[in-house]
Amino acid sequence: SSLSVETVSRFPAVAAMDAVGHGSHRHVWEELPPDVLPRVLDPLGSTLPAAFATCRSIARIADTDEGACFRPLCAFRAHPAAEAAAAWESGWELHQAELCRSRLGASAPTWRSLAKTVRHLGDAKSRWWTPVVKPVANTGSSSTAALPSHRHSVAVCGAPGREAALLFGGNVSRSVAGAWRCTDELLVAELPSGPSCPSRSVRIWEVPKRGTWPSARWGASLTALRPASYLHGGWGLNGDSDAVWALRLREAEADWSPCAASGSMTPPATAFHTAVPLADGHRLALCGGLAGNRSQKGIWLWEADRERWTLEHPEGPACAGHAAGIVGDRLVLFGGVERSRRFADDFDIGASVYDFRAARWDTDYASALRRDNTTRPASRRNPVYCTVGNHFLSGGF
Repeated sequence: SSLSVETVSRFPAVAAMDAVGHGSHRHVWEELPPDVLPRVLDPLGSTLPAAFATCRSIARIADTDEGACFRPLCAFRAHPAAEAAAAWESGWELHQAELCRSRLGASAPTWRSLAKTVRHLGDAKSRWWTPVVKPVANTGSSSTAALPSHRHSVAVCGAPGREAALLFGGNVSRSVAGAWRCTDELLVAELPSGPSCPSRSVRIWEVPKRGTWPSARWGASLTALRPASYLHGGWGLNGDSDAVWALRLREAEADWSPCAASGSMTPPATAFHTAVPLADGHRLALCGGLAGNRSQKGIWLWEADRERWTLEHPEGPACAGHAAGIVGDRLVLFGGVERSRRFADDFDIGASVYDFRAARWDTDYASALRRDNTTRPASRRNPVYCTVGNHFLSGGF
């Protein structure tokens, strides 16, 4: 609101930027990137930053290519706008963080050219390439190591602040029933860097185990939020998979800590559930999974700042091995199976949609999808899935 903008403009951090906005407080407000906003808004209390985080216009641009233009200390690679073409051709990587901009000085691109670059992300040519997996002893090391063993049903998420993935646990046996074996290894897979990815090699290494460490498991979830990456659920032999673990990377080490999980209600310990981050970056939505011999229903929200579970909705599809993604204000579930007894799985070919604003399952939308006579994907389970803008992509078998 105009009242909020006028209040914020009294703060020196914003008032000093009046020249940029040519005297328009609202223009200055829109010029502030999300990695600067928390420092400006914190003096006003927690409610205003939380409200601003839900702003559709900022959320939409922040979701583009996983917030590439706002990612601190990270380069993003894409087809550039005209203003950045010369720098791009010379191999310069576009940085957004204020620290990088201060280092670049006068050569730093304007916010407008960066915004145009993000708009042109879709113009870049897409291509598949087969990476060369290069196992190394540790981060920054050039010495080779043994390739990690076969594993499946691994908990995976992106490594905060870097072009890498975190992989925890997994089933290292060839069996999915009976005498299976799982691991508690934490691996880092570092993707090629640079606009052209000249090496096309993925460096992978195991993070050394130090201090407190979660037990071996498979079918768990690892979700990256702003405070930390959170491990939940899975099947293991030590029986502690019902606890939530927080993972923070500190230089070359992994700092694991069990969360207290305050509150009187907690979800059942499940495997093959989904845990997707919400737009605010501080909560995740947990849905489905196997507990005992049955698939589970309902949506649970994990609040990272308070380390507590809340039951968002008790009903919904009882699914496991499904795909899930956040599209706007909705949670979309697709595929998976419903299990009512041991090894009795019914495949689900439909999509279910939960509306967070209305706090209900959107049965009208789901019914319209089922009535649609156009081509629909076949039923599947345990897929690889993601959301790109308003598109929901899923593999599976």
